[in-house]
Amino acid sequence: MNKKEGEDIVVFLGEGSRCEGNITSGGGVRIDGEFKGDITTKGHFIVGDKGSVESNKIEAKTATLAGKVLAELYAPQKVTLKATAHFEGTIKTRSLVIEEGAYFSGHSHQERQGEGK
Repeated sequence: MNKKEGEDIVVFLGEGSRCEGNITSGGGVRIDGEFKGDITTKGHFIVGDKGSVESNKIEAKTATLAGKVLAELYAPQKVTLKATAHFEGTIKTRSLVIEEGAYFSGHSHQERQGEGK
């Protein structure tokens, strides 16, 4: 199986860890601890069910959120809010999936094919 660019998780913040700052990555980012700051990745962005992120700006190709996120999130391909997710802020994407049980408070903007980056 060939992996596409950005599919590998290259930045990982484990459960019980805290970090403040900014992340810029060419690969995927997974947060299972607490993170405060901006995130830019060319890959997939994941927040595990125990993860917590507070950010002014998150940019990723796709995002899967299972934990708590307070942010402006731009993921042009797809954003998935799992049943355990708690999201407050703005989401800009082509495809938004919100599972039953997820909490979403804020705004969403669905982009058309070719719109955005």
